[in-house]
Amino acid sequence: MEQIEKKTRAPRRTKAEIHTLIFAAVERLIVAKGFNNISLPEVASEAGVEPPVLYKRYKHIDELYSEYVLTKDFLLNKHIHIDQSLSIAENAVKLYHDLIDELYENEIMQRILVWELSDTCPITRHIAQKREYDNGFIGYL
Repeated sequence: MEQIEKKTRAPRRTKAEIHTLIFAAVERLIVAKGFNNISLPEVASEAGVEPPVLYKRYKHIDELYSEYVLTKDFLLNKHIHIDQSLSIAENAVKLYHDLIDELYENEIMQRILVWELSDTCPITRHIAQKREYDNGFIGYL
């Protein structure tokens, strides 16, 4: 009697695991190719997830970028700490030092800023506006 070969399914992954795989894939692709040269099928392949799983979460690459960038942006992730014992000028200097350190060490943040400066698409404008509003910069302009 012939043995019937059974297909084994990959273990079921949680939403958090899939999310982590997708964001790790996006990061690798951004470093390798930049923001403008990535597609959702390519992200799915790099993440090792089926394209329908990715398309269920994100209808377009801009939706994925928006969510991804908002988790990686230095100024949007509340890295700003105002020390009440320091003057406004001293807090500004500290913020600039922290930002410079972050930019020097974080290639993804470098890529985000270059993308924003070189591509004025709706998603880059939205991210820049969110950064300004969330941190209260608009009130000072």
